Amino acid sequence: MISKLFENIDYLSLTVVALIIYVIYYYYKYFSRVNPLPGPFPFPLFGNLPQLYIWHGGNLKKFFESSQKKYDHIEKLLLSSSKNPYIRKIPDSGSKGFHELELMGKGLFLNQDYKSWRYYPVHWTNELFNELENYWDKLYLRK
Repeated sequence: MISKLFENIDYLSLTVVALIIYVIYYYYKYFSRVNPLPGPFPFPLFGNLPQLYIWHGGNLKKFFESSQKKYDHIEKLLLSSSKNPYIRKIPDSGSKGFHELELMGKGLFLNQDYKSWRYYPVHWTNELFNELENYWDKLYLRK
């Protein structure tokens, strides 16, 4: 019985109808939220990625700075299909506190130099595996 139904219906039209139903459901849930956070208007399945790539050329820092100016420090961004609110304040790269503490340009989060940034994950991974190797040696009691 179901196979006869699919003989008469074009698969493309069935896909389009399913997509339209999903989009209507998505925006119904979006506009009927209990406590909506401010933020840019999302697209189904893609979230705010089109705004990131079309308006800001994929520059995440520019995207966050422009959205911070518009929506202040609390906003909801949907990057891909994740639904995470972002509560943040992006400090200026010229702020004195990070330079006084000599934190600017170091580590994973405050570093904008790709070559030195690339060093930290590799270095931390090597340290982690060296430490874990000692635990594994104790666990298996190598002779």
